[in-house]
Amino acid sequence: FLTDRVYHFDLADSDFPLRVRPANANDQIALTNGGHQRVNRVLINAKIPSIKRNQTSVLVTASGTVLSVLGVKATFYRSVAETTHTYFLVERHVDQ
Repeated sequence: FLTDRVYHFDLADSDFPLRVRPANANDQIALTNGGHQRVNRVLINAKIPSIKRNQTSVLVTASGTVLSVLGVKATFYRSVAETTHTYFLVERHVDQ
């Protein structure tokens, strides 16, 4: 069974390069209501087993802003720069 998720981000040139790195204890993701949530709480709420939480990766901007907890959740991110472009993140999952 194939499931795709598509997220979009409005990014400025200064947001690049994007990096994928292991999640750490201080990472937070922006929520649509303007608040923030720790990545660990996102994983708990998504019912990710604790053994897999240590293997989670995040997509971050050049300044370290978390755009996505890969495979779990993404933020609605708009750069504060005057000129931005819309980029899409497509996550493809195959259940085995």
